[in-house]
Amino acid sequence: MSRGVKMALQLGLALSVALVAGVFIFRWMNVKSAQAVRVSQANAAATVRIAVAVKALPRGTKIQGGDVALKPFLKESLPEGGFQDAGPLKDRILLVDLGPNEPVTEAKLAPEGAASLGVAGMIHPGKRAMAVRGNEVLGLGGFVHPGDRVDVLVTLDGVGTQRNPKTKLVLENIPVLATGTELSPSRDGDKPSPVDIYTLEVSPDESEILALAATKGSLHFALRGDGDGASVLTTGKDAKAALSALLADSDPSPGARVRRKPKPTVELITGATRTTITFGRRSSVSAPKAKAAPSPSPLPPVKGASLALGELKEK
Repeated sequence: MSRGVKMALQLGLALSVALVAGVFIFRWMNVKSAQAVRVSQANAAATVRIAVAVKALPRGTKIQGGDVALKPFLKESLPEGGFQDAGPLKDRILLVDLGPNEPVTEAKLAPEGAASLGVAGMIHPGKRAMAVRGNEVLGLGGFVHPGDRVDVLVTLDGVGTQRNPKTKLVLENIPVLATGTELSPSRDGDKPSPVDIYTLEVSPDESEILALAATKGSLHFALRGDGDGASVLTTGKDAKAALSALLADSDPSPGARVRRKPKPTVELITGATRTTITFGRRSSVSAPKAKAAPSPSPLPPVKGASLALGELKEK
């Protein structure tokens, strides 16, 4: 075989190997590309684009078009009340400070149509703002802040001729609009700020209940945890119900028996009297009377004595 033929064969073999390798690489890249597309589509299906702040926005800012942008969030981590469209956010007023990339939610905005950030601009349609006088106890030592939610309890001395005091939960899940002159939580949320006035957002019916409770009774706040919106219905507690709580025999479970420790006793016997002493209480039990000894049976008569006695009678 000539040298030229050998070179041609080698060149053809190299081209064939290169062609096969190119085909395999092309197919592999197509598979990887298809997998990447499927992963991207799956991620896109698992996320939702919601409005976030583009930059730091202070409280009171009236949102404009360049202040927010849509960014993807996992469906499992979507904040409640988020916006999937930035259009409705235009001219809405922020009630709190927002950091960059922080989601904008309804709870962080003043009611739609509010023109200012005062208390009037924070009241939702159909609601009213009502203030009650407070103290350090009512405000949990200053840990009730604007934006918190509380339950309102009232203690009344009695109605009419009944002077039995009673405490009842009368309002629940009530938003706190302001504490004193503060309309938003302080930057140091852990720092207590006791005040004398608390402004609550209530409905007209709730405002009547709150006014009567504040006028005729003593108010107490029960602070709710974040996200706790459960409704709680109670019957109230009077003095008897409060004092009967946690008694051992107040509400025994069905079939349960209360085992009491036996009380030590001491038995004292004096002569014919037996006395039992139990924790200071004593009860006397007389001993049974002793039986009388049987009388001796008469002796049989003696024959000689009877003869002698007869002789004496003859004389």
